[in-house]
Amino acid sequence: MASFRIPLAPALLIVLAAGCSLLSEASPPASVQGRDRVTGANGFSFQPPTGDDWTETLEEQQVTYFKKLDPGQASLFFGAIEGPLKSEMPTQDSLVSFVRSRKDNWGSEGRYTDVVASIAVEPSQPSCVRYDMIAHDHAAKNKGDLAYLVMRTVGRFCLHPDDRSVGLDIFYSVRYIPTLDPATLIAEGDAFLASVKFESRPKNQKG
Repeated sequence: MASFRIPLAPALLIVLAAGCSLLSEASPPASVQGRDRVTGANGFSFQPPTGDDWTETLEEQQVTYFKKLDPGQASLFFGAIEGPLKSEMPTQDSLVSFVRSRKDNWGSEGRYTDVVASIAVEPSQPSCVRYDMIAHDHAAKNKGDLAYLVMRTVGRFCLHPDDRSVGLDIFYSVRYIPTLDPATLIAEGDAFLASVKFESRPKNQKG
């Protein structure tokens, strides 16, 4: 079973919908063929994608997986960030408000239009908030002569059920031309999100 350790400050749990990277330096992309389940230092684990069409990039603050696709049609990446928070969010309302303040923020320069965002506590896992956001990205890197690419970012921001002072932000982001049906790519992303498990963690355990 693979493991990773990501020291995290709350300010780094920022919106990744624009596909930005937190750090300028990263490990070279590596194959994830036959990749084992990944376990973090704070009681979270997930199953990364596998196959020769995926690569993994490890950074100090996150792990990212990129799928090899025709860039003129679509792009897809998965990511996970985990670590301690400075303060606990004791209620579901405070958790939703925290996630909304980090995720539902699209700037004022007009890059994103036609935004639709859903952010809510998961009924089956009340320590998690699911966010699902779709927008037209008018400055997407590979839009070519198109006016925009459709961008959809879906993720789960979870506090550990045994210790709400640590969190995991796990997500996928897909961009595609408006005529493409993204159902297969979205199904891959949803499987990644669904793979999260919570390992036993004594409260206030040091990460």
